[in-house]
Amino acid sequence: TQKYGEAADYLRITYGENSKDLKALTQIGYCYMMAGKTADAEKFYTSANQLQPQNLSILFSLASIAAKRGNNNKAEGIYEEIIKIDSNSFSAYKQLANLQTDLISVKKIKYLKKANKLNALDADVVFDLAEIFLKSNFNSMASNILEPALKADSTNIQLLKIKLPLCLV
Repeated sequence: TQKYGEAADYLRITYGENSKDLKALTQIGYCYMMAGKTADAEKFYTSANQLQPQNLSILFSLASIAAKRGNNNKAEGIYEEIIKIDSNSFSAYKQLANLQTDLISVKKIKYLKKANKLNALDADVVFDLAEIFLKSNFNSMASNILEPALKADSTNIQLLKIKLPLCLV
């Protein structure tokens, strides 16, 4: 992290505080983010976002920074903005589901279902969604989403762990 911090400081001095160079702004933001200096990273990514407002890479970085800084509402808003730009962004739906604090909420289920529809083989999404289905006694729905993921990765411990209660029913 020290090297990233030094690189960010060097780039900041080289390009200046108020640079209009998109590449420089994102590189400085990235270096600060990797150095753990999220407030500084956010400043540079925000400047980059002002230059190019619908850049998905910049928006994902801003959302990640907001989540790391504990501002889940802001992160959720940014991920929603990403979905408006790219309604098939698996990563945005997955992150939106992860931001939901209630294990079983309408929003979490909606985001997990959409993420699962976009990528039915992602073990994390399948596990989370199957767990919700099991707790809601929708065993057949849990089984339906679990089977394709297990076919793709039959030794995934996480998926096998969620399949066990289905075998006992």
